[in-house]
Amino acid sequence: MIRFPVKPKLRYYSGVNRKLQRKKKRVYNAVAHRAANHLNTQIANNESDTQQYMFANIAYDIGASTDDVRSALSNGGYNGVTFMGISAEERTALARYRREGS
Repeated sequence: MIRFPVKPKLRYYSGVNRKLQRKKKRVYNAVAHRAANHLNTQIANNESDTQQYMFANIAYDIGASTDDVRSALSNGGYNGVTFMGISAEERTALARYRREGS
C-alpha cells in the first residue's frame, strides 16, 4: 500500500570510504528526493482518481537517469507507477505540493 506523500527509497553506504559516502548522499539521494517531490507535485495537481506516471518521463523532467528514478520510486513496477482511488485524506496529505491556481 502506498502512503502519501510518496517517499523516496534512499541508498546508504556503511563502508569506510568517505568519498563513496558523500557520493551516495549527494548524488543518488538528491535525485531520489527530487523525483519524489516531482511525483508528489504531479499527483497533488491532478484531480483524477486513477493516475499513471512513467519513470522515464519523471527522469526527463528532473534531468536524471531513468534507472535512478526507478530505483528511488519503484514499488515493484518496471516502467512506471499507477495510483488508483486517491482518497480525500491522501489528497490532504499532498496539499503542500499543490501549485497555486491548480
